[in-house]
Amino acid sequence: MARVKRYSIKIVLGMCLGYVFYRSTLMMFIFSVILISIPNKEKTSQDGLILLEFKEFLNGIHSELLVGQSFRNAVDSTITLHQVQSVDLKESLSFLNKSLKHGVSDVIAWQQLSNKLDIKYISEFVNVLEVTYAYSGNIVEIIKNTIHTISDAIDLALELRVMIAAKRLEFYMMMLLPILLLGLLSYSQYEYMSVLYQSTSGRIVMTCVLIGMTVSFYIGKEIIKVDPI
Repeated sequence: MARVKRYSIKIVLGMCLGYVFYRSTLMMFIFSVILISIPNKEKTSQDGLILLEFKEFLNGIHSELLVGQSFRNAVDSTITLHQVQSVDLKESLSFLNKSLKHGVSDVIAWQQLSNKLDIKYISEFVNVLEVTYAYSGNIVEIIKNTIHTISDAIDLALELRVMIAAKRLEFYMMMLLPILLLGLLSYSQYEYMSVLYQSTSGRIVMTCVLIGMTVSFYIGKEIIKVDPI
């Protein structure tokens, strides 16, 4: 369903570009095909959900540790009681629980979880576990402090993600505004704009404008390409 939605948006955008810049059915088709052929490189929004639920999962472990549970029992109780919506995280936690119940060491089981999800803050938590078990520190206290630190970091990362998403939306709106304005002028004042569609020099001008906007789009996209997660 999401793929159909993306393709539909690309087709509509391609048709709009072909109409606004060239008033040509052929160019509407060409732009639609070009946009469809561009692969999607953006990360899915599932990462944010996984981070939020992982933070809640860590807080659950922290609560279990506060009432005197061992780390392994705290993990088992939290997995049993914690409701997870993300399919990837749910499957990973289920696999973690099964590994622990089959006698796999805490470090190895958590390493498997980290490798499967490949998320920064989960990897950092696993690294702390490795060091703690390797040097026989106060495991419970270190894990409590680590959970508190990582939870704060996840909160900050999610706030930054929201701020960046807002700026990204502003950027896309600013890029669409000239296209909408040009389309409005060509529709309402076609006699005035017709020279841009009917003459060779006019088409060259429109092509240069389109190239400039495309370059500006990719430069702007790189500028706002910040992912704190």
